[in-house]
Amino acid sequence: MLRLRMSRVRVCALAVAMMLTAITVSSPSARAGLILGVTVEGVSSERSVDGRLAVNTINGSGLSVGNHDSNLANMWLTELNLSSNDPWIIYYLGNNYNIASLHLWNYNESGISNFQPNSDRGIKTATIFTSSTDTSPTWTSQGTFSFAKAFGSSTYAGEDKTLAVSNVRLVKIQALTNWKGYSYPTSWPGGYQNDYNAVTGLSEIQFDGVLVPEPSTLLLLACGLIGLLAY
Repeated sequence: MLRLRMSRVRVCALAVAMMLTAITVSSPSARAGLILGVTVEGVSSERSVDGRLAVNTINGSGLSVGNHDSNLANMWLTELNLSSNDPWIIYYLGNNYNIASLHLWNYNESGISNFQPNSDRGIKTATIFTSSTDTSPTWTSQGTFSFAKAFGSSTYAGEDKTLAVSNVRLVKIQALTNWKGYSYPTSWPGGYQNDYNAVTGLSEIQFDGVLVPEPSTLLLLACGLIGLLAY
């Protein structure tokens, strides 16, 4: 009888181990849903004088039925008067997720400045980094991404980008170029730049993914199953 019970324990333990492995390394796209409660962990700069803040990229301002408006007060833009510009923004997901994709609405301000559309301030290319921890993050590059230009429309739908990455807590978007032709980082030795073509920003971003179970939760589940079958 004891030998039978021990055999059942071993079989159960193996099954649980396989289950936990499958859960932990499951495809980021499996049953992916919108990640709620995302916050801004940090930003290189933001134009607070007219409310173009980083938080606007995750608070739903300007969004309606999947479309984003062209009101600049519902977007994020880097500060104008800087001696250097190295634009980045970091998002905190609240927990660790297997990310499947992101949906990004580029900078979508209407109107024209200096004979160029204001929406050209949007990010053209960026490197996306991820980290599994928000304590002394170790950043891993997920590659360079190109983003389509917005056109200042009041019904701008944005675009999807596949981002199949496991066990992510932080996401960093590091701008490399904008649609006005600027490359980053840029600097202006000896003074502050006052060129609206050099700034960049976004309207909104959303992430889709699957929550990674806490190790303690998985351990309790495993112990419970083993104990039940060993009884």
